[in-house]
Amino acid sequence: MSRKTGTYDIIIAGGGMIGSSLALALAPLSLSIAVVEAIARKGVEQPSFDDRSTALSRSTQQMFEAMGLWGEVHAASTPISSIHVSDKGRFGFSHIDAEEQGVDALGHVVINRVLGDVLQSHLDTTKNVDVFCPARIDRIDLGSEHACATLKLDGGEEDLTCRLLVAADGANSAVREMMGISVQRRDYGQRAIIGNLLTEKSLNQRAFERFTQQGPLAILPVAEGRAGFVWPVSEADADRILVLDDDEFLAEIQ
Repeated sequence: MSRKTGTYDIIIAGGGMIGSSLALALAPLSLSIAVVEAIARKGVEQPSFDDRSTALSRSTQQMFEAMGLWGEVHAASTPISSIHVSDKGRFGFSHIDAEEQGVDALGHVVINRVLGDVLQSHLDTTKNVDVFCPARIDRIDLGSEHACATLKLDGGEEDLTCRLLVAADGANSAVREMMGISVQRRDYGQRAIIGNLLTEKSLNQRAFERFTQQGPLAILPVAEGRAGFVWPVSEADADRILVLDDDEFLAEIQ
């Protein structure tokens, strides 16, 4: 952190993947920026930078290139060279190949924790960005030309003012609730099971997508001998699957 005045051009509530990326994208504009994050990045409860993985699209790659981050992200990522698409219980499959599409990769997969290390290292050296962590926005007062956010810190409270307040504090945004902004919710009766698999054979940079009656199962190459997966299932099946032992779980996901 370079400074700790009480006035900023922008306050970003949430220092996860979105909030940190936004701060670094705006930093070249010479704006004073404060990032407020409730949970320490290395904390076990940190929801953004854990051992899950994220698939980065070509447009995300271009964004990180413009920010000067892609070299580090690319070095820590696994390219998706092909995608195997199938429909459970049906004959045949589709194969999408990066070379046939005229691109170097269909996407890249990076471990969230590693991406967090890259973002944090750049935040630490960006002079016009201050990070308040752990800290929570406890109250927001709106003026005609500014907003005042009261932060709850370990050592007490601190008031920050800004011209723009960004809510990047997750799906259950506390800032959104304080501002009285309503949302529409729809219950699909499903839950996404997310995790990692150790594979006997290399995936050779190949991703898999299998359509099932409940939804698409995606398996992504993360590193040699490791894959990440997203598996949408019904609420009832989720409760049953999550208590299976490893062998039973692997049999279920086949």
